[in-house]
Amino acid sequence: AALGFTLTMMQYGVAHLAAHTDYVPLTRWGARMQAAHRRHHDRDVRRWFGVLSPFPDLLAGTWDAPPRRDAAPRA
Repeated sequence: AALGFTLTMMQYGVAHLAAHTDYVPLTRWGARMQAAHRRHHDRDVRRWFGVLSPFPDLLAGTWDAPPRRDAAPRA
């Protein structure tokens, strides 16, 4: 459990840093994580609680599909 938690926090730290810099993701998954994090900061405070994933919002019922223009640019 401790190893799983440590690896998760390391992944979160790297993804969080990438979301707050001018880093251009190399994969579609990375671009979606970056876009999700930016929505988390920049949009409606009653939605998009998932910092790097939509799963918390899907579970809480606060997910609202973002408009297509909000998607992160592809590398």
